[in-house]
Amino acid sequence: MLSKQITQYLIDFLVGPLWLDTVEGDRYPRRFEAIGYTSDPESMKNYPIVIIPSSFFDYSVYGTEQALPSLPLQQWRGIPLLFGEPREEWSEDGSQLIIHADLIASAYFLLTRYEEMSRRPIRDSYGRFLGKDSLPYRAGFLHRPIVDEYGEALRELLVSTDVVGKHRLRLEERPKTFSGVNLTHDLARPYNYRGVRSWLRAVLKERMNPIQAFRLSFSKDREDDYYTFPKFLRWD
Repeated sequence: MLSKQITQYLIDFLVGPLWLDTVEGDRYPRRFEAIGYTSDPESMKNYPIVIIPSSFFDYSVYGTEQALPSLPLQQWRGIPLLFGEPREEWSEDGSQLIIHADLIASAYFLLTRYEEMSRRPIRDSYGRFLGKDSLPYRAGFLHRPIVDEYGEALRELLVSTDVVGKHRLRLEERPKTFSGVNLTHDLARPYNYRGVRSWLRAVLKERMNPIQAFRLSFSKDREDDYYTFPKFLRWD
């Protein structure tokens, strides 16, 4: 079900593109696919490292309750694993590392926020999927960037198993810190008092003086006590 293009995008997202060291005279860099995502015996022969797919992307599973991870989650190399089994093995001739932890499906699930599509009835009064209902919160790893951890573990395997050295690959460096933080703001109620309905609320429910309520409800936007946009811009 998962196309080759999406599979390669996810692998590149985890470890970065792998390039063969250029030889003098080579005009363009050449890519090398070191990690495969397949369980087909013939296709597996093309890769030094193979990740075995779980059933997550099967047509009969994707989009159903079966595609949701079961708690508690297992750990692969100390990282929460959503799909597959936390084990590795070498091929009989010792030339290939086979990973049964489905890191591709696990990364896809988190990067696409798949459960927000799959668990559509779970919403608050504003139609939002809340963090406390998410798998990262329920499984206890909301504070961890585990997709980055998957990628770091795979990059370490590429080096420790000598895939990089044997095939003369260039593994692009990745910074250990964020290059920047962009704040976003979810505004469910941009104004506290605005219009006739808020005037009625202030008078009937909050027992406010009608004249004061009128001033609040029909004042300029900047005079509303919820108008804090300039403060947000200063923080940014």
